[in-house]
Parts: sequence; C-alpha cells; structure tokens
Amino acid sequence: MYDIDAALFIRRHCSLFGTGAITGKLFDLGTYPCVVFEADAKNFVFGELFKIESTHEYHAKYLDEYE
Repeated sequence: MYDIDAALFIRRHCSLFGTGAITGKLFDLGTYPCVVFEADAKNFVFGELFKIESTHEYHAKYLDEYE
C-alpha cells in the first residue's frame, strides 16, 4: 500500500476534526512515526484528528491495514 493511496482515501472519506495532543513519546520508525501514550510523561505529542465519514466496514479495515 502506498502513502498516496491512503492520502486519497482520507481526502475522500474523512474530514479534519481538529488538532489534539497527548502525553507520551514519539518514535521514528523510518517510514512512519509511532506514538506511545504515557499518562505521566512530561512531553506532549501533537497531531491532527480525522473523522471517518463512512460507517462501511471496508473503510475501517483499510485504515487498520494502513496503520
């Protein structure tokens, strides 16, 4: 699966809900980042939240496989 496919999917089936932040650590895994939540961490990881506009099972499965 290519990143462009996921970007097109998100553009077609999701909408930007807003920005968010959690406490935790951000790791560079090469092709994509990884966030590990830690309730007592002193660092915040910032990102964007997207809402899936479809309830079709295929769309949730697609995003799970992409992740």
